[in-house]
Amino acid sequence: MVITSFSPESAINTGQVIITLHGTGFQSEQISNILLDQSVTKRYTCSKIVVRSDTELAVTFSLISIEPGPYTIVIKTTKPASYASQMQFKVLFATSPHVVSISPGIGHLGEGPFSCMITGSGFMSGCTVEMESKGGEIFPATVSSVLLNSIQCSFTGRLDGGDRYLVRVRNTDDQISQEEVYFVVYGPPPMVTGINPNIGRIGDGALDISVTGSGFTDGCRIHLRDLVSGSSITNYSSTVVSDEGQVVNGLFDLTGAGAGSYGVYVENPDGQESDDEITFTVKHAAPAAVSVNPPFGLIGDSSLSLSVTGSGFTDGCRIHLRDLVSGSSITNLSSTVVSDEGQVVTGLFNLTGVSAGSYGVYVENPDGQESADDVIFTVRLPVPVVYSVHPSSGIAGDSSLSLSVTGSGFTDGCSIHLTDISHTITLVNISPTITVADGTCVQGSFDLSHVPVGSYLVHVVNPDNQVSDEKIIFQICEPSKQKHDIHITAGQGGSTIP
Repeated sequence: MVITSFSPESAINTGQVIITLHGTGFQSEQISNILLDQSVTKRYTCSKIVVRSDTELAVTFSLISIEPGPYTIVIKTTKPASYASQMQFKVLFATSPHVVSISPGIGHLGEGPFSCMITGSGFMSGCTVEMESKGGEIFPATVSSVLLNSIQCSFTGRLDGGDRYLVRVRNTDDQISQEEVYFVVYGPPPMVTGINPNIGRIGDGALDISVTGSGFTDGCRIHLRDLVSGSSITNYSSTVVSDEGQVVNGLFDLTGAGAGSYGVYVENPDGQESDDEITFTVKHAAPAAVSVNPPFGLIGDSSLSLSVTGSGFTDGCRIHLRDLVSGSSITNLSSTVVSDEGQVVTGLFNLTGVSAGSYGVYVENPDGQESADDVIFTVRLPVPVVYSVHPSSGIAGDSSLSLSVTGSGFTDGCSIHLTDISHTITLVNISPTITVADGTCVQGSFDLSHVPVGSYLVHVVNPDNQVSDEKIIFQICEPSKQKHDIHITAGQGGSTIP
């Protein structure tokens, strides 16, 4: 005869219960009695047995006055023989234990054992008290007295640090309290002395921050608290404590964080938090310049609008054009305008008196961060402009014609070009040109030997290869034919024929 299972598995001790047993061989022998058996002094007989089949029977017990606890179901036969269940049937109190409070509710590391009074209801004689740490470790308390509504006990928790302990009362029937009432043991409060790095960028989704100090315990958290709004950013993964609680590391997501100063606080699992004045700064991401438009400007332009594209530009930023040779900078005249979510910034520049050459383009945000990209802006001399040429014509064959061109933007080393209308012939000054100080006149010599007559366009080309584009004409003419007088003498009294 074998008992394989039964139901129900428990019942309260206020009435009777019918337990259905399942197994084999229930009709193989004559059953004389069925017991709930815990010990010699705690053995209770059933009031009724109904054998339904060889594999099922029902037995009735009166549980009134039966002491709660676990009992083995034992079948007695006339053989005589006994067959016991492997599982135990639980007789329960009518009510489960309930914890309302514990007093005192706190202690400090090194002060144990802690004497406490637990108040509540449903506490039965023989109950036990369990103090469960945050990590799930059970610390049994020593119970000195039990009343229906109170328990006097003492316990010693972890000796290596503070913790928060869940208070549980377990009656002898294994019913256990479910209320979240805690006793907190405080270790030394954490102290923060430094943080590395002390600056982070908005948008950094995985910033590893290391906090130094003392008293950090496993499971502690790092909070970055905005000194203005009071809102906090907390490490998003478990911290790692090292160096005997003197260093703690955590990962932070600064996406969407506001720029500014944040207080650094470490909170241990026991709820104690550092209160040291250590500051962490969240900055905007460093600006990055990708391109500039226009890519060049002319000396003398006093209101050039310049747009820089890239990322991370913030309101109030400045644009610097830094001479790659001298290191001197030109900065926007008036406030910049930032658009496209910080991807474009525009500013006005005065290029009067600026030297020609290449300039690095840098954007500096109000927090002092500056782009470091190799974007180049070129400052050029003004395009030369031709107003007139003197003389306006020359004679073919003249090997040293001095030509004077008036206009603007002529620079030292420029050249004068005479190009025929069909652009097949170009004449260039044969000796270095002479330019006046303000660039309004340039003189050069030309050799017109073997040059076809006709109309030629006058262009001035500066050393930077900028060319005037005006249609000023210089004319090369045929040499003039010489006129000879012929004198014929007819004789005395004759006349002269011109």
